[in-house]
Amino acid sequence: MALMKAIIQRENSGSYEGWNIFGYLGGYQGGAAALAQTGYIKREVFDVAADCIKAGSCGKLHLEFLQNNNNWTTGNSFESFMASPEIQDTFFVKLANFNSEEGFKRGVLREGQYEKIAGFVAVAHLQGINTAVDYFLHGKNTKKGGAYASEYAGIGAAAVKTTDVIATASRFIGLHEEANNRQLAVFMRKAGFSLNPDVTAWCAAFANAVLHENGIAGTGQLNARSFLNWGTKTDTPKLGDIVVLWRGSRDGWMGHVGFFKGFDSNGNVLILGGNQTEPGGRHSEWVSIDSFPVNRVLGYRTAPKKFI
Repeated sequence: MALMKAIIQRENSGSYEGWNIFGYLGGYQGGAAALAQTGYIKREVFDVAADCIKAGSCGKLHLEFLQNNNNWTTGNSFESFMASPEIQDTFFVKLANFNSEEGFKRGVLREGQYEKIAGFVAVAHLQGINTAVDYFLHGKNTKKGGAYASEYAGIGAAAVKTTDVIATASRFIGLHEEANNRQLAVFMRKAGFSLNPDVTAWCAAFANAVLHENGIAGTGQLNARSFLNWGTKTDTPKLGDIVVLWRGSRDGWMGHVGFFKGFDSNGNVLILGGNQTEPGGRHSEWVSIDSFPVNRVLGYRTAPKKFI
């Protein structure tokens, strides 16, 4: 996930180890407040902690609070958190989801504003929700935690902008399930699909993997029609939205899924996806941009606001 990589690079030079002078932990520099918000630190203990611990402003006391395993929730500890990149990544995702949800609730964010959402999440990660709201709604560029809000907004926006779903999927155009079997399989495995593209229908796995690469939660399913319950329905698709088609029959279970690229001169919908017709040819099983009759469209879906 590009945003995670950008934040961990800025926060701790890409390392999951150690803590800073204020007692913030690991790759994403998690403090007591964020760890309590995401369920790692006991809320009832955090609520009665000293104000400087809540604010993360007293380095030694803050670190001692986090090093006390009695303050962690069941199944969590200072040692396990520091020893596991996976746990730290999960912490970041939980915090990012909370921050983005708050951004939507407070009227700052709207569906489909990927760069703004990522920028808001980045600012809130460093400086908190209220500062992020002040920056995006009122232009108040606060300096806190060693950086201005504008810097982190730019980090978030740039991370998403450089790895949008169309750009990611386009890297694989022209790859075939036999000739490029291993490359496709490795890519889809990142999203949790252990499959052989030459044996298993993989359009949904490819779509899920592209979304995963961009930090967007997919459906986690091989059924293309699972995307009909994903994200938000739209009748005016934008570049990169999901398109779900019926295959076999409209009332059946089979389908096809890919990313919206527009419409051709004949009014057909253009889809960038996997397990499609080869570019300029008639054979399927490629990553390509292909056209489909609009009467086969079951729905267009815009990505959800949550990160993975």
